[in-house]
Amino acid sequence: MDAIVPTTELEAVNEMLRSISESPVETLTAGNADAQDATTLLRKWAKSIQALGWDFNTEEMTLTPDVDGFIALPADCLKVSVTRAYASRKLVERNRKLYSKDTNSYVHTSSCKAEIVTALTFTYLPEPARDYVTALAGYEFAHTQLGAEPNMTFTKERVLQAKNNMLQHEVQHTRPNSIRDSYHTSQIVKRSL
Repeated sequence: MDAIVPTTELEAVNEMLRSISESPVETLTAGNADAQDATTLLRKWAKSIQALGWDFNTEEMTLTPDVDGFIALPADCLKVSVTRAYASRKLVERNRKLYSKDTNSYVHTSSCKAEIVTALTFTYLPEPARDYVTALAGYEFAHTQLGAEPNMTFTKERVLQAKNNMLQHEVQHTRPNSIRDSYHTSQIVKRSL
């Protein structure tokens, strides 16, 4: 008996192809136009969903200026937010670098900490994210290829269920707390201690 493993990019593309009654492909480089379209949509939705920032693709990093004072963002950075301690510097992303709205300059004299949202390839996504990306891409693919409600593989209900599973996964991993995770509430608690 074969082991159950996470969905591969090829399996996701083949699920999308089956939704329009196309035969599956053996590789993503097979030259099949529909498979290429499905792969493009899958990757587009993977990037779009990840850009929201999830626990699995967000981490705090120290960003340090290079010898010219520029702070270049990592190539796979989808979004950057400086931490509260550095918020007064009014740093934003421009041209793949950090720009100071406070000094109107790209040049920095010190490091800063920031939350970086990283783009991951499909195989690095947790299964609920793979399923959600596949559902969204499949829904758009099927509707683009065949029109409204084709084949019923990728329905609005399927997309919503996959989204709910993704949100549930996120909550289980982050265990949000309205006191600990709220800046204003945590400041009140600190004052009372």
